[in-house]
Amino acid sequence: MFSGFIFKDIPDRNDKLSNYDYLYHEGKKIYSKSKEYIKLQIENYIDSFDNKSLNANSICEDWFPIVDADIFISHSHKDAEFAIYLAGWFKFNLNLNCFIDSCVWGYANDLLKLFDDKYCLDKNNNSYDYQLRNLTTTHTHILLNSSLTKMIDKTEILLFLDSPNSLNFNEAINTNSTYSPWIYYELLISKLIEKRTKLPFYDNSSPNKGYKNTNLLINYEPELNHLMPINIQLLLKIVNSGKRGLDAINELYKYYGIKF
Repeated sequence: MFSGFIFKDIPDRNDKLSNYDYLYHEGKKIYSKSKEYIKLQIENYIDSFDNKSLNANSICEDWFPIVDADIFISHSHKDAEFAIYLAGWFKFNLNLNCFIDSCVWGYANDLLKLFDDKYCLDKNNNSYDYQLRNLTTTHTHILLNSSLTKMIDKTEILLFLDSPNSLNFNEAINTNSTYSPWIYYELLISKLIEKRTKLPFYDNSSPNKGYKNTNLLINYEPELNHLMPINIQLLLKIVNSGKRGLDAINELYKYYGIKF
């Protein structure tokens, strides 16, 4: 990763963004390609559970593949439609490839369910063992976190979509917070990860019956100072410059006076 940006004031679909339906469809094709690949791994993965030991690297490669991308899009699941639209927009207008983070964490619960059904059910298959469930959850989240870190490190830019769905502003203490541990983790990693030299350019579930329904909310306070603001108007200036691919990213850096 070389730099991070924060996208504020996400427009509503009713704002009639240019070619919205077409670009959303293009972004959906990018998203669906990863989704179908992981779905195939889900269908085939149980066969490997006959082994006494599972290989963590193989699980990451199968479930959370590291793909070639220029931009890592971090977003709330409620803003997934706009994230998909942006992926189509960047590809169509600037020939830049995006990775949408929900392609990864969106399947963590599927992998966790496979682990739980295989290793945590009691003899009567009625309930899960609490301690074993803690272990499978830990393994799954470590695998997920390591894959997210690798993807953020591999891409040129992290783009965080700031909206009321992802961040809450507390006026009393003048700070932003989020209930999403994944958003908090991605923003934290984007601040702590060693900034790399510029990358070379390439072409190219059921409700829990019988249990208390306690809605656990943990308030995280992510740091945002390292992210530079970006919006549609600025992106359109980059488009109008006629630059594409890595040249478009360089044009963006010039706007902010970023040395590369």
